[in-house]
Amino acid sequence: MATSALTPDQQELLAMLAGELQALLDISLSQVEYNSCTVENLQDTAESLDNFANAAELIGLNGLASAWRCLRDNLLVLIQDAAQINPEQVVLVDSWVIYFLDFLQHLSANNDTDEQITPLINFLAEPAWPVPLGATQKSELANALLSAEVLVEEDDSNRLPKVATQDMLSLALSDDLNPDLFEGLMIELPAQVVQFTDQLNQFTQTRNQQSLASAQRIAHTLKGAANVVGISGLANFMHFSEDLLEEIAKHDEPLTPALKNLLLDMSDTLAAMLDSLTAGDVHGDSIGALELGIMQQVLDAYHNIRAHGFESINSLPVIDQSQIQILNQPDLNISDSPDDTALANKFNTELQQNSDIQNSQNLQEAIAAHLRIKEETAQDLLRLAGESAISTNRLQTQVTDVKQQVQHISALHNKLTQLTEEFGHLIEVRELFNSRSKNSSDEDLDPLELDKYNELHSFFHQLQEFAIDTRDAIYQTQGQLRALEDLTFEQQVTNRSSQNHLLEMRMIPASNFEARFQRCVRQACRLTGKQARFQLRGGETMIDSRILHELVDPLMHLLRNAVDHGIESASERILAGKSAEGLVELQFTVQGQSIVIRVLDDGAGLQRERIAQKARELAITPPADSNPEVAELWLKQIIFAAGFSTRDQVSQTSGRGIGLDMVADRVNELKGRITVDSRPQQGCEFSIRLPMPMITEQGLLVASGKHSLAISARGVEQLLFLEESALTNDGEQLRYRFNQQDIDVFHLAQLAQLPDVLAINAIDAHALLVVETMPGQRVGILVDRVLASREMVVKPLTPFTPQIAGIIGATILGDGAVAPVLDVQHLIMDMLQRGVSTLGWMADTLRLSQQAAASKPMALIVDDSLSTRRSLAQFVGDMGMEVRTAKDGFEAIEILQEQTPHIMLVDMEMPRMNGLELTAHVRANESTKHIPVIMITSRNTEKHRSLASAAGVDTYLNKPFSEEELLHHIQENMHA
Repeated sequence: MATSALTPDQQELLAMLAGELQALLDISLSQVEYNSCTVENLQDTAESLDNFANAAELIGLNGLASAWRCLRDNLLVLIQDAAQINPEQVVLVDSWVIYFLDFLQHLSANNDTDEQITPLINFLAEPAWPVPLGATQKSELANALLSAEVLVEEDDSNRLPKVATQDMLSLALSDDLNPDLFEGLMIELPAQVVQFTDQLNQFTQTRNQQSLASAQRIAHTLKGAANVVGISGLANFMHFSEDLLEEIAKHDEPLTPALKNLLLDMSDTLAAMLDSLTAGDVHGDSIGALELGIMQQVLDAYHNIRAHGFESINSLPVIDQSQIQILNQPDLNISDSPDDTALANKFNTELQQNSDIQNSQNLQEAIAAHLRIKEETAQDLLRLAGESAISTNRLQTQVTDVKQQVQHISALHNKLTQLTEEFGHLIEVRELFNSRSKNSSDEDLDPLELDKYNELHSFFHQLQEFAIDTRDAIYQTQGQLRALEDLTFEQQVTNRSSQNHLLEMRMIPASNFEARFQRCVRQACRLTGKQARFQLRGGETMIDSRILHELVDPLMHLLRNAVDHGIESASERILAGKSAEGLVELQFTVQGQSIVIRVLDDGAGLQRERIAQKARELAITPPADSNPEVAELWLKQIIFAAGFSTRDQVSQTSGRGIGLDMVADRVNELKGRITVDSRPQQGCEFSIRLPMPMITEQGLLVASGKHSLAISARGVEQLLFLEESALTNDGEQLRYRFNQQDIDVFHLAQLAQLPDVLAINAIDAHALLVVETMPGQRVGILVDRVLASREMVVKPLTPFTPQIAGIIGATILGDGAVAPVLDVQHLIMDMLQRGVSTLGWMADTLRLSQQAAASKPMALIVDDSLSTRRSLAQFVGDMGMEVRTAKDGFEAIEILQEQTPHIMLVDMEMPRMNGLELTAHVRANESTKHIPVIMITSRNTEKHRSLASAAGVDTYLNKPFSEEELLHHIQENMHA
């Protein structure tokens, strides 16, 4: 045991401790009303002191650790009787940070003399403390503070252990873990793991000493951070790795293949530790034999390099590759063993253990997705933001409706003003006529010299004043509506800004999992004996943390497939004119409101013959259509079937039938879709398109028949309004010329398979949506009417709602109605798989519409009163009949020329042509004389009844009528 100056490790830890103390001092000084002697604050301080003592003890500063524990013991006594703390004790509690901070600053400068440690010892010996230092304790503490001892072994090469144990690699978290420190470590650790891996990769490829030095610094930083937090396994592994890198830096020899692999294994093990901590594995159970074996290899390599140089690394023991585990991927836990039953049992056991690990919730809420709030709280905030957006949309709709009503009232006011003026002119003409036809009673004054007013004039002037007052009220209301419209627009902008901030809380860069993806590709290469490098593009793309975590397993499976099934062996690639090393690329991009993820390789592409052969072996019938495009589409779809695998032998990477079907299921759960594109001998590309999580999204509100539908703007490039002549027929398919390219055209009702749209003809639709289905491929969708473009909140469907292709949720419209939200891209892909043609569907639609038209009766309602027409139309419509309305006899005749109703409900008194004249016309026409006519009028005299009967009215009813009576007469007349 020898006394020496502080080591760099000690210096770094002291600097971190000093920074923590300085932060505590700044907080206490900035808060004027801060009370350090409350029970809660005393408990927090005591816990911090205990952590500080443990950290100091880790690097041999036992004197500093004893001083902190002495202060902690005094605080624990004060907590027991906090109400009796005197002013002197308050001053001591408030000033402890200053004494220890001063001591740490002198200790960092190696100025630990008697003069510098006296203030700290006297502070702890103050009589006001409940347990002050005695004379003997003061002497012992002074000696301990003056000797910052560092263990120096006789043989420096033995300062690292020879044998790695499971305890050295433990990631278990203590019960008194500081969540803030742990969260800070977890926020920084992913980026540091990626940097560590990159630097080691660069060093193994180029022997760049700067990369090696950078890797050493990262290892040193991680070691110190893990020590402070208290994760011994991470601290030990980075400590051993740092020492190995230091020994490698001392030698100028070429790296052996075994040493290169060991450096890559170091980065993989570090990434595995990150995965374990991120998954909430508070006991570190997922770190097993593989990681322990690599730690042993690190220790062996360190000792061998010190003794014999790099040449000794070729003889390092090789870890059994069957032990290699890829976290969260049960496929790779089964090795090539003859006892398949035993291995299957082992696979099921480990799968259950991994599932239990994933369900661990301790500390997960504090670290997942960089959130500093609970996940439930974030979900509630997003839900409330959606409800706020719905309320704002409904308010805007109400404002628009009120504006339309005010405009209607303004039009009625203008009509009233016009009628008032006409009424005034009539009064003047009448008075003038009366004055000339009578002798004036006033002999002295001529009638032109003195106006005479009666009650009619008074009524006219009151009517004028009322019209003027009404106009002023309308202007005021319009002004208030404009102000309200501005406020709702500002509210919408504010809502949109808050929604964006809420969504950003959940966003993390895709590069957070780069190390894990790299490890996956490297391990797949080792298991298959192939060579491939991994490349990540678009790692800066921000993705919702939950979606990214859900995608990790599917993406890792696609990466392993790219190596196992796509990349050829080195010899085969060289014969094909390719480089010996293949390329596996993972791309993240954002296109509009979708996240697009591509997994590409430059291998041989899909093995079409092998896929077809395997399908025949599994009794999967290929399509009868001989079209090569149909056969190609079938091959690309069959690989996603459950249990499908082209491998006959079970290996660590394939052959179990747990593969692309799992990937497709996971993508479908996320409301996305996966496609594959293969080019023989050039490579294969799997593309995953997922909707971006949004509280509100832009969409189109459209009408198809009687249905109101919302269409998500995902993939919609343009909205066009066209004439029927713009569409052309190509066999059984409608087409449209768009940007010098003929695109297929489908009807929305055809895609969504809407019910009750049999009477709709695709030719009548004049709006066309141009939708991108795949990069460079577009189709057109015919829509009957586009009602509005608006922001909408898409509510997910409940688990009890049947899953319908293309329905991604529902939205609440401004009037409170609920409309389904369609993903037209998904609808198109589903329809193409069903193989439906546009003209074939239109022919079926026309045939069925004619049947429906023949089976559904139609009623014609003729009345000059709008309210009466509406009430009768609603009543008859509720009976299941089609309804047409007219406001007088002339309009009714025009409708009769287009369509023959099954029954007519007419009023007697109407402008232009009354009900008697209309009934006489109907009876005089051979094609309409059979139509039953029910007359509903307020005239109830026998004379009017006789006139109606003479005209041919079947049933005569008086207003107000009874609905039961009307229903009875309608049924009686239609079945007569």
